[in-house]
Amino acid sequence: MTTIYDRLSAIAESKRNEGYLSAYANDLHVHDRATLERAEPTQRFLWILRENGTALFPIAIGHDSAWATYWFRDSYSIRVKPLCYLIDPSARNPVRAIDYDRAERLAKEPAPDGRRVRVSIDRGAYVEMPDGSRERTLPPY
Repeated sequence: MTTIYDRLSAIAESKRNEGYLSAYANDLHVHDRATLERAEPTQRFLWILRENGTALFPIAIGHDSAWATYWFRDSYSIRVKPLCYLIDPSARNPVRAIDYDRAERLAKEPAPDGRRVRVSIDRGAYVEMPDGSRERTLPPY
């Protein structure tokens, strides 16, 4: 069975001759892989393939959208334009290319019920519930 990680690896490899993922391959092969393995089965992500690495951004969990839009709109690398993909495990085609406008709209989807992600250097990432309690620890992004 082909996993989402396998699909992302194949995309990255097919784009390598065009200048993508020429450095920081650990973003995909270590960090993205681990995040996908620990993610909820229905969690959607934006995946951004860049010249130097990848960025995997969870959709609708209250993450600040500026974190994602920086990588595809304000990226300092202009040699190759970053590519955006929607990862939706429930879709017939779970990994598909999307344009920047759609990626930006998805990055801004709010978390349900007022939840939001908090990220701390010393404590990692967690979901803060509307009552102030913490839900589960999220994988590092």
